[in-house]
Amino acid sequence: MEVIYILAGLLILWMGYPYVRYFWKRIIFYKKLKGICKKKGFQLHGTHLLWFLGGRNGKKCDCYIESPTSAFCIKLFGVVPRLRTLVFVEERVYFLRRHMGMLLFLNEKVDGDSKELPEYDFYYKGKDSFPEKKRYHILLVIPVPVEMLHRFDNGQEVILNPGDKIRDMEVYNQSWLLEKLENLE
Repeated sequence: MEVIYILAGLLILWMGYPYVRYFWKRIIFYKKLKGICKKKGFQLHGTHLLWFLGGRNGKKCDCYIESPTSAFCIKLFGVVPRLRTLVFVEERVYFLRRHMGMLLFLNEKVDGDSKELPEYDFYYKGKDSFPEKKRYHILLVIPVPVEMLHRFDNGQEVILNPGDKIRDMEVYNQSWLLEKLENLE
């Protein structure tokens, strides 16, 4: 009977690890972002309680960072499974690609279900709160997948680098955003 409990416990740990990792990455991001904002004198505004746990399906912006000259409007987009590739298809839909070769020694790729990429609202309560500042609309991917790709209608796929545009948003990862804020004057 003890063997069953041990196996059940191991199964729960194995299945729960991606969510614990997701939560931990977001907590670390929050602390680093708060530290940089405090150091540089920027204002960090969350748009809802526990904004740093915001998901990809919500349509509202999760937080704003206000500097003397710029406003960073940030929507969080997380990829829970670690060993996936995030593919944006012509700015309309996205899917996660699973790589079977990592576990089965095969070179197989399995594309997940396509999901529509929502139209994110980067304006706080429907208005432009920073009309005199340069605005950055940022889709912040935390935790990041193995790879991010942009697939065009002709089937060609290119690697999506931090700062590249999807719709009217720039796609960033944590290190790219923190470096940009650190270098901002």
